[in-house]
Amino acid sequence: MANYKPDLSCQSKFIPVDFSQQITPGTFEKSIKDIQVKITINRILKTQLS
Repeated sequence: MANYKPDLSCQSKFIPVDFSQQITPGTFEKSIKDIQVKITINRILKTQLS
């Protein structure tokens, strides 16, 4: 049986996280992020050219 921590839904603070500072070059996550950026740029360029 899993031992879960209790839900703390009364939390009042959010911690900002910059994903780009969390990933390191040469990892799978970095490769996925690079692909995502290229796809996004291509979509923007296609809509501007249309």
